[in-house]
Amino acid sequence: MNKTSFNRSIWLLNTIYQSGTEGITFEEICSQWAKSGMSNGKDYPLRSFHNHRKEIEKTFNIPILCKKSTNSYYIRPNSQHTQLVSKLLGLISLSQVLENDNKTLPFISVNVQAGGEGFITVVTKAIQEKRLVKVEIFPMSNSKSVTYDSFQPMGIKNYKGCWYLLGADSNQEFHLLNLQQVASISLLEETFEPVENATLRELLVENYGSRLEKIPTMEITFKVPSLLADQLLRNPIHVSQRQIEKKNSYSIFYLNVKPTTDFIRDWMTLGTSVEILTPEILKEAVVVEAKKISRKNS
Repeated sequence: MNKTSFNRSIWLLNTIYQSGTEGITFEEICSQWAKSGMSNGKDYPLRSFHNHRKEIEKTFNIPILCKKSTNSYYIRPNSQHTQLVSKLLGLISLSQVLENDNKTLPFISVNVQAGGEGFITVVTKAIQEKRLVKVEIFPMSNSKSVTYDSFQPMGIKNYKGCWYLLGADSNQEFHLLNLQQVASISLLEETFEPVENATLRELLVENYGSRLEKIPTMEITFKVPSLLADQLLRNPIHVSQRQIEKKNSYSIFYLNVKPTTDFIRDWMTLGTSVEILTPEILKEAVVVEAKKISRKNS
């Protein structure tokens, strides 16, 4: 795919993604095409549209579906893959603006810090092939590097823009390594036996945040006003989040997660309008944290 074809495919993918679940008709796509900088005054042929659809599915593994009742095109929502592509589209679109539109440059301020993305390719390959890796890392608490000669990579997660590698060292102790702090990762030939799915889920998904903590997973219910409920539906606190009750003035949500230190700190940012219903132990932990903040600032 050449640069022009790639840019047009990205434009089409972004246009259809922005239309949401209702989708967008080919006629509406053509209308937006005519207004974009891509058209150069030329029409958007139907054949080119279908070629770009095929290229998008081949390159990004995202099928563009057709809703027969309205003859509109859409992308299936609510998958981790689609969310990642959404972030990618935003970055590519911004990059294109910065490269091609000098008039817009004064209105854009960018401070993008690397979150360890450079190691994603080798890490995912190691996970897929169940191969050991050698990792050299500079932990924040230590100016000297730490080397894991035979590290078992089990999964990756993203927390606040940074990528973390879950795995076990040669002593079978689990670690969550911040890829921002990694100096090098080498793929080894030796393989390993992965842990059970239940253990992997507990460590990678149920354990909230950037550090592994040996605390139990808890079922959490909390009450929020309707305005905040809408925000949480768009940006969930955790992948386990479910809305279990909805009223005119409030909603009740459910989480299944370990209330780690990171969880409690992030919870505090939701403000005073959120009420924890269960469990009692989480209520007490939040009160303790609030008192610490009060004492520090009184």
